[in-house]
Amino acid sequence: LREPRTGRTLDCYPGCFVKFEKEGPWYVVATPCDAPVAFAPSVEDDDDEAWIIVQDDDPRMDAVFETAATAVAEELDDCSMVRSALFPTLRGDLDDQFDDDIDMESGLDLDDEAGDDEAVLSLIATFDVPELGHSFDMMRVEQVYQLIARKGSGDFYEILDEAESARVRPRVAAALDEVQGDD
Repeated sequence: LREPRTGRTLDCYPGCFVKFEKEGPWYVVATPCDAPVAFAPSVEDDDDEAWIIVQDDDPRMDAVFETAATAVAEELDDCSMVRSALFPTLRGDLDDQFDDDIDMESGLDLDDEAGDDEAVLSLIATFDVPELGHSFDMMRVEQVYQLIARKGSGDFYEILDEAESARVRPRVAAALDEVQGDD
């Protein structure tokens, strides 16, 4: 999939393809191949600073991503950071990287709708970003991302912006319900 604004891509597994009108575009529902990750400034329990995820368009992202990519290359075998469309991803088998005494499943529940046993983010590492004078946490996003994209020019599907995704998502859901109801 390609993000039209930045031109960056995101490798995904296609889940299903949908076409609403005979002459209309094809849509795909897809999930990322690599693990989506998020970065946030480390916050001590006694800090008054708010814990906020660094977004892709945040001016700090370049320095944070570069430092994280270096740390991953040095510390994790067969893993690498990818500056994918929408969010950074960690390519490789992350679960094989940690000792048995480190619990990767204990996570930070940052979503009010998440259940008691459902972690939204799992802390992978904390690292210093000297040029920003702050430590940052790198977390694996535990919830499954499902992205909708429209067939664009060439071989790419274009990731929908939020407004178009909000319009198309109910139609995709209805089409999937109809197909699944035919079984």
